[in-house]
Amino acid sequence: MRQLTALVAAAEPACGTTLSAALEHVGFTVRTCDDHAQALQRGADECPDLVVIRLSPPDVAGLELLRRLRLHTDAPVVVLGLQCDEGTDVRALELGADDYVALPCSLDLLQARLRAVLRRLRPVSDDRRQLIIVGDVTVDVRVSGARRSSSVEVLRRSGDVEVLIRK
Repeated sequence: MRQLTALVAAAEPACGTTLSAALEHVGFTVRTCDDHAQALQRGADECPDLVVIRLSPPDVAGLELLRRLRLHTDAPVVVLGLQCDEGTDVRALELGADDYVALPCSLDLLQARLRAVLRRLRPVSDDRRQLIIVGDVTVDVRVSGARRSSSVEVLRRSGDVEVLIRK
């Protein structure tokens, strides 16, 4: 399995060092950026698996970095910002952040949140069922089977078209 990479955008070197250590602890290879221009360039060029942005108030530029990164990458983005910076968490999530961690927080909490993102990044092993649930329909992707409430339905493939057949 290939090593996952994380891009850290933190203006303060001490913060970048702490974030790098936390990410390395949960399995990432880390690239740090001292400024937003470098982060945007690396985000577009290097296709990281995860991006962490540390906002420093007032940090409109950090939110702009998030907006612009979303034009170049679908990688999960975790934004770190101050608890007292009301509204920034909502704006970050609306601009495409996958998580917002209010600071100060414990290193344990930060690592737990990063592990949660890591779980979503890792592919499901072949021996586990892959289920997609929409309303009352559950589709098992691995066996091309589906269940709706109590009746069983089966997916059949015909070329590139999948047809749901009621039994």
